[in-house]
Amino acid sequence: MEAGWSHLEDKKGLVSGIIVSGLGIGSFIFGMLVSWLVNPSNLTPTMVEVVPGVHEAFFTSEVNKLVPQMLQMLCIAYSALICIGLLMISKFEPSEDE
Repeated sequence: MEAGWSHLEDKKGLVSGIIVSGLGIGSFIFGMLVSWLVNPSNLTPTMVEVVPGVHEAFFTSEVNKLVPQMLQMLCIAYSALICIGLLMISKFEPSEDE
């Protein structure tokens, strides 16, 4: 946030709002991505009564087998986004004329 604030010192609230909304939008997008990677056929879980009166939902092995692959894909995506973000961070340094 400090790097963003250094670029727009008089609009710190706007910069903070953009950063926080980006976190929320990213969570929304990655949530949909996880669902698509793990369950591309949009299968519904099977309800099983584990104890009398207690039901739990279980997916088929087809969905369960995709979990490790999904974790690898997310690791690659997060790592790429972190590297891009690190390359783009810069602190604003005003020129001597200002």
